[in-house]
This record gives sequence, structure tokens and C-alpha cells, in this order.
Amino acid sequence: MNTSAPFRLFSLLLSAALLIAGGAVPARAGQLHAAAAARSGHTATLLRDGRLLIAGGDGATTRLLTLGAAQAVDGPPLATARRQHTATLLTDGRVLVAGGYDALDNALNSAELFDPTSGQWQTGPTLSGRARHTATLLRDGRVLVAGGELSGSAPIASTQIYDPESNQWQAAGSLKLARTGHTATLLADGRVLVAGGVSGGQAITRIEIFDPVTASWTLAGYSLLAARAGHTATPRVDGRILIAGGANSGALASAELVTPGVGSVAGPALAAARSGHTATLLPDGRVLVTGGEGAAPLDSSEVL
Repeated sequence: MNTSAPFRLFSLLLSAALLIAGGAVPARAGQLHAAAAARSGHTATLLRDGRLLIAGGDGATTRLLTLGAAQAVDGPPLATARRQHTATLLTDGRVLVAGGYDALDNALNSAELFDPTSGQWQTGPTLSGRARHTATLLRDGRVLVAGGELSGSAPIASTQIYDPESNQWQAAGSLKLARTGHTATLLADGRVLVAGGVSGGQAITRIEIFDPVTASWTLAGYSLLAARAGHTATPRVDGRILIAGGANSGALASAELVTPGVGSVAGPALAAARSGHTATLLPDGRVLVTGGEGAAPLDSSEVL
């Protein structure tokens, strides 16, 4: 499920450029900007000023790209080299980087905060060590970190919430099923829907919901139609969530539409089976699916 590094980076750049421009999907994808170095397992976060922060991925280096101006400069390095971490844009404009693997494949318990105004990283409070987890910005500005894995790819069930005001992590209960490679989607009512992933050595269909008011997890009474991990989950304007691709012994081309509180129905199939791809909601309501890996790394994009 590891996507080729150069195209993974291009996928993120293309998605960000489309979000900024609000334009149409190009008929033929082209290179937006060459990366200074190939990287994998990194993050790309669109800042409020329009720049794109690329962080980590088999190293501690960062890059700041100005989309549309074809400019890229080295950013300040992370204090700790990391990959398979998360990066979350906070409501105050800073970026929270949490967890990930170090160079020796140890799950990290460290967090760092990037301030775009000062251009500097600050050390954040420690959390439970994890990688390949999810991080979801809640409506109240806090960040929910859920699941992931420890060294050796063992899925974990623990969850935590980061509060920017107190600069502290708090326990947020445990997932009903330990999982990694899942997705976490913020719902319109403020709850978070976690779907799929790997648990017990295999891809799963189960969905569970986190309620930030009660800080509790509940297994949903409905599931995905297909067990999958490494998929994408994109909230649509009609309130449904488009679950696309992923893998279950092999890459999947299937997609489904989840209606929170109701269930899932089959969605439009992908032209190419893929996992580890990106999915971006376009201004016209369609979803751009880019890159990923099938039998080999993919350089294609498609719209659902």
C-alpha cells in the first residue's frame, strides 16, 4: 500500500492547487513542481496563506511551496525525523505534527508545532507512541488522534485528544476495534466516523462513531460493504461519505457511499483499482482521485 514517493507528492500538489484555484480538472496532468528530494510517508498541509508545508518522510526535512508561483524553499527541519505521522492544520493557523515512525521503525510519542508566522517549530507535548493513525480536527478546535500501530505493525485501540489552549493531550477512550490504515471523517453534527482499516491481521468492514460530547466510542449498526484498508473517505455536499479504493489482499476498484446513521450502498467504481491514493472534493461537488498503487504505482487520476 506504499505509493511511489514522487507521484504521491504530485498527487498532493495537484489536489491543493485545484482547491486553491477552484478550477476545472485538467484533461492531462502535468508536473506542478519538482520535489527537492524523493520522499515517502510524508505529509502535505495547505496553510492559510496558500503555501503548502511538506514535512518528513524518511527524514526531518521540510519544504514550503507557493502554489501558482512555482516557488519552493527549504523549510525549518523537524526536531525528529519521522514518516507515517499526521499533520493537522489548527484553527489558529499552526500545524500539529504527531507520532510516526523514526528511522529505526520505532513508533514516536513526540509532537511538534509549526508556526507559519515565525517559521519555526516548537516542541509539543508527548502522546502515546503511534504511527499510521488518523488525526481529525474537531469543531471545537481540538484534535482527535485515533488508532494506528506500534513498532511491528501491531494495531492499537487507544485514542487521545489534543487541546491547543492547554497544550495537553487527554485520553479519549478506546476504539472498539484496534485498527490501522483506517479513515476518520468529521460529520456535520460534530461526531467522527471511523471506517475500515486492518484489525486482527485482516482488513475489516466495521464502522464506529466517536461522540466528543461524551468522549465515547460506539460500534455502528451498519458496516462497509467491502473490507478495506488504505482507502479514502471524502465527505460530499449531500452529507454522504464517498469511500473509495483501498486494499484487501489486493487493491480494490470498488467504491461505496455511506450515509451516517443509515448504512452504505455501492458507489461508482474506480477505473483503476488503487490504495494509498488521495481523494479531493472539487468545487463542483465531484471527487478527484489521484495516484496510489495497484499492481504497481499509478500515475493516473480520475473523477467520481
